Amino acid sequence: MGGLPSEASRNVLFDQMAYYLAQHRVEFDKDVEKAVSAAKDGGMEIFEPNQALTEALAKFVTADEAVLIESAKSRGIENPEALLADYKRIVDRWAALLADVDHGDTDALAALAKAEIYDKLDRANYGMN
Repeated sequence: MGGLPSEASRNVLFDQMAYYLAQHRVEFDKDVEKAVSAAKDGGMEIFEPNQALTEALAKFVTADEAVLIESAKSRGIENPEALLADYKRIVDRWAALLADVDHGDTDALAALAKAEIYDKLDRANYGMN
């Protein structure tokens, strides 16, 4: 035994990575639900943010982005604005992809991860060097 994994083994690995990524998401959400439920059972009250808090968060995010950009520039990162814009574009794209998927459905989330991430990799060569 030894050497590099076969193509069939790599295919199983990629498919399982998609599944376990999805399973992690589902289990994380369940843990959050348990924590919120326990907090409520313990007498804590859960509030939805009002408009003022929503606006304060938006201002914080804008200010924090400016700090991130300046920090990146001070560390020699070229064009951090473009990096941040690309990151936000990717986050928005995934939010749109996930909008119509049941976040409790591991198989549906795995299928999305497989189609959007793992099927796009060159399975014959990815990670082989």
